[in-house]
Amino acid sequence: MADTLEDVKRKALLQELPLASSILTNDNLEKLFWETYLGSSGSFNTVRRNAYAQLASVAGDVDTAEYVYYTSVLGLTGPSMQDLRKKFWDGVLANTINPLAPPVVSDSFNRANGAIGNADTGQPWVAFVGTPVIFSNQYLANGVGLATSAIDSGLTDCTVAVTMLSGQFSGLIWRVVDGNNYLLCQWEPDNSLGVYTRIAGVFTLLADSAPNVMATGRRVSITISGNNFIVKVDGTTVLTTSSTSFPTITAQGIYSGDTASRLFDNFTVSA
Repeated sequence: MADTLEDVKRKALLQELPLASSILTNDNLEKLFWETYLGSSGSFNTVRRNAYAQLASVAGDVDTAEYVYYTSVLGLTGPSMQDLRKKFWDGVLANTINPLAPPVVSDSFNRANGAIGNADTGQPWVAFVGTPVIFSNQYLANGVGLATSAIDSGLTDCTVAVTMLSGQFSGLIWRVVDGNNYLLCQWEPDNSLGVYTRIAGVFTLLADSAPNVMATGRRVSITISGNNFIVKVDGTTVLTTSSTSFPTITAQGIYSGDTASRLFDNFTVSA
């Protein structure tokens, strides 16, 4: 009989906490795990909420933070939270998931209105076209037409993600050389996502998803592995494509291609 979620979770926690008493309950083991490695404290639910909020770089209740961490940071998929939890603890037990590896770049945009400044993790935002700002704890591209900004994460292979709070022509960019050379995943007018190269200022469509995968508040992620790209919406794969353009470039960022204001939240880049 296959191990249940609680079986796998217990094995994983005892593996990660070799000095812990085996008589502790799973809840107490998990609480000890997060307290030991992430420095959280408080009740079991408080410790879990703080841990997943830190790992996912989001605020809110524990279930939301946990779901974002599993789907957008780790790229796990499944029909239910229980399924995601099982995949997570299976990965910890198999040493294929390191739950203590937070994003290399993380920006909640939770700071005073004004200049975009630096990400929460310290890296500076570089605006190539337009001037994004912080507005009400979100990233605002305020109606200047095409606008791009990026952070150099130092990673070529990574997962870049953001929550899109506006509409069409919002996007993620990666392998950003400058304002005229990068790859783009854009929210299209039919609520699909399209992946483009922009080379010397010219956009070329590589692939697009089915329509109606996008809506306000959905989290879009791009997993970059060599020349291959996997695009997910709220943790579900919607398209895959590839390109050999700019393979050594390590900057990722945010794109707006419309004269209407565009809002974004919780930008991350994870190894």
